[in-house]
Amino acid sequence: MANWLSRLGGLFKKGDAERPPDPLDILISLIDPADLRTKIRPLGGDWLCPFSGKRFLVPHWDGVTDILQVPEIMEHLLSLPEIKRQGAAAQMRPWPELAEIVTVMRLREAQNYRILSERGEWYCPFCCINTGIERRQWDGSETPLEWFIPAALKHLQQCKDYLANRLTAKSVPELLRAKGDRAIRAELLSRVCHEEIFRVCADTGAWVCPFSRRAIETINLHAVPWGEQVQEAIVSYLMSPECPGRDTLWRTAVTVADLQRAAGRLSAGHAARAEAAEELQALRKRVDNLSATATSALEVQKELRAARAAQLKMLPSRPPLIPGYEVASFYEASVELGGDLYHFLEVRPGFTGFLVGDARLPCWSNLRTAPSASWKARAWPLASAPRTCMPGSSKNTRLPCSRAPCSSSIPTGFPKP
Repeated sequence: MANWLSRLGGLFKKGDAERPPDPLDILISLIDPADLRTKIRPLGGDWLCPFSGKRFLVPHWDGVTDILQVPEIMEHLLSLPEIKRQGAAAQMRPWPELAEIVTVMRLREAQNYRILSERGEWYCPFCCINTGIERRQWDGSETPLEWFIPAALKHLQQCKDYLANRLTAKSVPELLRAKGDRAIRAELLSRVCHEEIFRVCADTGAWVCPFSRRAIETINLHAVPWGEQVQEAIVSYLMSPECPGRDTLWRTAVTVADLQRAAGRLSAGHAARAEAAEELQALRKRVDNLSATATSALEVQKELRAARAAQLKMLPSRPPLIPGYEVASFYEASVELGGDLYHFLEVRPGFTGFLVGDARLPCWSNLRTAPSASWKARAWPLASAPRTCMPGSSKNTRLPCSRAPCSSSIPTGFPKP
């Protein structure tokens, strides 16, 4: 009997030994939370797998939380052939190899790895010196990456700051300060003097910024001839906080033809608004005169209808075309001559703004006795929508569109400035 029981116990032990290990136990034994190789973020909002050397987008991971608590990372690790095949014997790649993988990614895409001199030479983001390595060629085109990256890596292997901490480069503001505003200004001035994209203006002469595609009224190429004065004014604007080009280190994919089309749209819109404003101003004067002298309500109504028709000309003729959205608008004044307006604005490339203006006009009884009463107005943005359809968005999405408020729904007070 004892012999039989001993044999049965041996069978149970043999079954336990042949049971495959739990994959979660394998990961726990492989991943050390204190190992920095498990928490590498090459470009921000992502994660570098220390086993495969591949980059994955994990936007909600803060870079500090244990990766075993992130479902996307866990799923990736459990699917790795190395871990499936070798189990607890799988090995992470060495630190220098992972650091070089990250460095190559950053040389391709990171902004602080793309600071250049006025001659297109690359600034090292670790030691902040001009390496003399050509990143932009004489014609403005970028040096092929298969030439630039090996030369940059060769410099980094000799850079003491890089070897001391391979993944901690200086930020763009730090590099720009090290480079100096004088060098940046000289580089921008050279570009303004030689690149045609900085010479586009609207019909009014207002210079069109190639980064925002907006007309800058303070720089008029018709009022002041092209020369050092205008060029310095353009460079001063480009270096100011108002210019969005600072965010991209003054790089843009806009061509001269694109900018000329934008200038044409700006000119057409300016002319239409000026014509409508003149017509509306003339009709307002006529309404003011009639409000004091008219004896027939029919005559006043006729003039008000004419003023309403002129006012409607100031509204957009059609809504903007935004991929992925259907935009519609409806306007109806509570009386013949309303004071509410709306408009569609191109805030910057890829973003459209929706603006509604609410103007206050004294009641009709006061209008007859005070023809020159001023208009109080305020405006606020309704929505700002990207021109590109976001992942997962519906093609039939409608942006909010509301009926113009009637006089009873308009608030009586205005916020203090």
